[in-house]
Amino acid sequence: VLSAVCGATGPVGRFTNADSKIYGAELEGVFRPVAGLRISQTASYKKGEYTDFIDLDIGKCPGETAYIDKSGDDIPFPAISYSGSISYDWTVSGFAVSAEANYSYRDEYPSWLGAKYDVPDYWLTNASVTVGPENANWSVTFWARNLFDQEYDLTRNFFMPSASIAQPGRPRTIGARLTLRY
Repeated sequence: VLSAVCGATGPVGRFTNADSKIYGAELEGVFRPVAGLRISQTASYKKGEYTDFIDLDIGKCPGETAYIDKSGDDIPFPAISYSGSISYDWTVSGFAVSAEANYSYRDEYPSWLGAKYDVPDYWLTNASVTVGPENANWSVTFWARNLFDQEYDLTRNFFMPSASIAQPGRPRTIGARLTLRY
């Protein structure tokens, strides 16, 4: 887990080991209501707590190196995630066509550093259309990731006393892919 050491000017991030207990549940369903249509849904919930973790008390650093026993505290990670996809396959004038949209949700990612570093929940949506001659060994796919250009962070942290750092998620990207099967 991400922790810290007390540096000369304040806490400095570092990774350390912690014992923990994590449990959860996941549900997954795939539905095919009509020929060519496929709908899948996945939902999960997880919860965890530290069973043995001694952490730096960053509030007392740099003046003093003090530690906190976080055994029994919740592990900060997103509790709920949800995803799904809808795809439809059909033929048009000798061409196989497949259209798909998929989406995912990630719950808020709480930070052990406090609310300033919590990553808010977010949704992402992707889409693609694949076209190729029936029974051929090639196809072309046109795709878009993060279709609605959602701005989101994957993590927020600090690794130096004076730097607040976020790892942003990817912006909307659009592309094409040629597939050859041999």
